[in-house]
Formats: sequence, C-alpha cells, structure tokens
Amino acid sequence: MLLHTFFGINNQKISIPEFMKKNRLKIIIFCLILIHLIPIWIVTYFPSQDGPSHLYNAKIMKEYNNPDYKFNEYYDLNLEIFPNWFSHVFLAGLMYLFPPLIAEKLLISIYIILFPLSLFYLINAVNKGNTSLGILSFLFIYNYLFHMGFYNFVISIPLFFFVLGYWWKNKDSLRYHNIIILNILICVVFFCHLVSYLLALISIFVLSSLYYRKKIKKTLLSFCYLTPSYIPFAIYVLSSDFLRSGKSTLGFWQIPQLIIDFISMKPLVSYSKHQFIIAYILSAFIVYLFFWTLFNEKIKLKGNIIQIKLDHRDYFLLISMLTLLLYFFMPSSMGGGGFITDRLFLFPFLIILPWFSVKQSKIHKYIILAFVLILCIVNVVYVSYYYITLDRDMKEFVSKVDLIEKNKVILPLPLDPYGKSYRIGIFFNAFGYYCLSNGGISVGNYEAGTSYFPVRYKESFERPPLVTVLHAPRTLDIAKYASLPIDYVIIWGTDPGIENAVGKYWTLISSTARLKVFRR
Repeated sequence: MLLHTFFGINNQKISIPEFMKKNRLKIIIFCLILIHLIPIWIVTYFPSQDGPSHLYNAKIMKEYNNPDYKFNEYYDLNLEIFPNWFSHVFLAGLMYLFPPLIAEKLLISIYIILFPLSLFYLINAVNKGNTSLGILSFLFIYNYLFHMGFYNFVISIPLFFFVLGYWWKNKDSLRYHNIIILNILICVVFFCHLVSYLLALISIFVLSSLYYRKKIKKTLLSFCYLTPSYIPFAIYVLSSDFLRSGKSTLGFWQIPQLIIDFISMKPLVSYSKHQFIIAYILSAFIVYLFFWTLFNEKIKLKGNIIQIKLDHRDYFLLISMLTLLLYFFMPSSMGGGGFITDRLFLFPFLIILPWFSVKQSKIHKYIILAFVLILCIVNVVYVSYYYITLDRDMKEFVSKVDLIEKNKVILPLPLDPYGKSYRIGIFFNAFGYYCLSNGGISVGNYEAGTSYFPVRYKESFERPPLVTVLHAPRTLDIAKYASLPIDYVIIWGTDPGIENAVGKYWTLISSTARLKVFRR
C-alpha cells in the first residue's frame, strides 16, 4: 500500500517502460533510500556515541516497575515537560515488540527514510520544477550529529521540514484541520529537540510576515493560530532548572574556526579525516548551485541594465541566511545543552534547496544527477566500511557481558573512548550494553546525571562524579570510592596504573588486550 501511494499506482494497467518513465525520480529516491539503509542493517551495533545510553535509559523506562529489576532503587523518572522525550518513549515502546538493538535500528531507519522525503516534500511544495535537487539531501543523512547518537535531534530535522512544507502548501487556505495538524507537528518537534522547534516557529513567522506583508490581519492570525504549540515550551521555560538557577553557562566558538568548519563541512565528518574529501566536493558543488541560480535566474544583465528577479522562493534564501547568522553568533552551549552550532550547521544548506534552480539543458541535468548519485554511493560505501570496522571492535568490547550478574552496579572506565574513530567516542557510553539484558546499574549513565532526560539518578545514590568517570577516568581516586557498593569495574583501554589500583579492591575475572572486567 505504501509503495502504491509513493509511486501513485492505481488499478489501471501500465506497462513497465511507461511506469519507469513516469516514476523515474521516485524510483531513484526509493533505491537511494534502500541503499542508505544497508549500512545500518549489515552490522550488529550501530557505532554512535550516545546511542547505547538512549537504549539503556529507554530500557529503564520500560522496566522501571518490573520487580525483576532494581531500576527504581537507583533511578527516578523525570516526568516533567521538556524536549528529548520522543526517542526514549519511542524506543521503550518498540522494546515491547523487538530486542533493544533492533528497536534502535528501526528508529534509525525511520530517520533515514524521513530525512530525504521531508526535503522532497518541501521542495515539491515550493519549487516543484526542481524537485530532483532533493537528492542532495542524501549526502547529509550520515552527519556528525547522527553518529553522535543525538536521536532526538536528528529525528526533529525531517519533522522540521515537514512542518515548513505543510505550512507552505496550505498557507492560502488554512482550515481548522490544517491548523490542528500543524500544531501537532510542531509539538512533536518540541518533544524531539528545542533547536528545531524554535527554528520552525521562527521560520513560519518570517515566511508569514513576508508572504502576508500586505495583509497585517492575516499575519497576526498566523501568529495566533499556533498558540497551542507554544504551551509546552512555556511550561518548560517556567519550570526548568535553567530559570530556577537564574544562570546559564555559555560557550562560544571563535568566528574564524566556525568559517573553516562551515566551508569544509566538518559536521559531515565523523570517523576519518578522509571524509573531508567528500565534504569539500559537496561544499564546492553547493557553491556552484548558488552562483548558477543567482546569475542564471535571479540576476541578469540586459544591455547596461541589471535586472533582478524576485519571487516567493527567495524567502527560503532569506531563512537560510538567517540560520547561517545563528550558526555564527549563537553560543555553542547554553543552559546545559551543547553542540548548538553543530546542530545549526545543517539548516542553511538544507533550507536553501527549494531556492536552487536547475533550469539547464537535459544533458547538464543528467550530468549533475549522475554526479550527485556517484557521490552518494561513494559516501555510503565509505560509511559502510567504517561501520563494519568499528562493529568488530564493539563485539570485542561487549564480549564479557555474560559475566555480569543481574541487577549489579557497574563502574565503567573508558580509557580509550574513541578507538579507531576520528571524532565519535563510540565507547564513552557503550557500557550501557552491559546493562541492557541484566538490569545493571551504570555509574557512567550521563543522561541520569542531567535534568533534561526522562531518567535521573536518585539523590541518595552515592557514586563517583560523572565527568571524571567518562572524561578523565585515569584521574579517578579509586581508593576513595572503593567502599561504595560497586560490584563490577569494566576498563576499556590499557593503563597498568589504574588496573593495579582497581585490582586492590576488585578481582580481575576476565580480560582481552583492551578489555578488563573486575568483580567485587
């Protein structure tokens, strides 16, 4: 049924050549989606930094009141209204039907499917003649934030573009059911991530102000009919620790470094510096599309007169420039949230896609299409290679899971959190795998040490500081915390000093070249 809807197939008979000609672009999209799903499903463990933590905390939510586990003795459920709920609830729900690793892959697969479809949806609504440029979106799927395991944020990206596309398609005749759907979509974006939620509201405000600029009443109404979607944000702001504490830690990157990262497309680079090759090629290609559109459609010279052609598509160029300014001038961290500039990086490149033009000869179009398709395939092959390589290391990492008894407290010490990965610390939170099947309590559960995730540690649970455990394990005073009820210590990496210190209080029960498991 979904394929029938996607390809627009009805009960009428149609020949294969006619079907291929009519649905050429859709067939390419369908094949590219399948190809981009392959890397996820050919490995056992998706190599992300925070993914294992999200899985573990979703498991805690699912089994919180299960008497077979002791999660409720160490954790509280944080039932306040805030972003970051979506992936945890979704994963916990999937775990009733599937094992945790399959649940994670299903969530990731939904993201991979929705990401390009949302861009095609927006481009089709704004600039139908240039829908094929949506193929560029495939090159942004495997980005740094995705590999960091920021599932809530990456799911919010396609939802953001569905919101923009839906508003644009219905802007001239918004009825009650359209307003309801729009508010629901924006609220779902809020429960995914705050950055995408605020950008969605800002974008709609800018678009409506520009589009209805001669109709002030309609502009004001466009602000008012989104009132229901403001409610969760208002509750969050008024009840958050950010306001209660009255202070926030701000962090900023230097502008020159942000420019370098932007030009080199560093937020698309995850596992190896070699990926900069693809990133630079993509960056140059987008610059080419920008100037081609600018000087072949927007600015033309007739005699001595410069003619500038403006239309509604230019609103999206303006929003793209606005998000670019935010990228340069917003803090990199604020109110406990981090990686803000990395998150903002993706939007200028993606929002501008409806503005681009490919009004060229057929040969030129086919060359561009072939170029992008080849780049997509190369990128998938590259990512697949690293997924397989890192999957082997992860299998060594989890090889001692069966040694851990049920409902025990585990102290993780990630001495080598990055392994063979350039930027993604796949072993920072991978200790969550040691707690998925046995109800283990991880002392390195970073989410439980914050106020903006659904699970948090009980105040009565004594434990070493999270920052030291995860980011400076070699400096941890083992003797100071040896009296705490920690049943197992798991060390990933090599350091004779810390191994000897742990060995004074816990017994080494198994080891590999990089993995040591100690038991009380």
